[in-house]
Amino acid sequence: MTFDEPPLSTVGIEPKDGKWFVTIHETGQVKQRAFGTEDAAKEFAKQEEKRLGLPTGRD
Repeated sequence: MTFDEPPLSTVGIEPKDGKWFVTIHETGQVKQRAFGTEDAAKEFAKQEEKRLGLPTGRD
């Protein structure tokens, strides 16, 4: 039996307190960065996904 393991690195975006936060889980470390707009957060998330070699799921 085989199964897919979750990726070790992930990138997520969430709104909180009027800001947009990009959370990066990479090799056991968690980094979070705040942005003023959703578009800026999405652009940064795209760049991080590309850097990590993840498929980009952003518009």
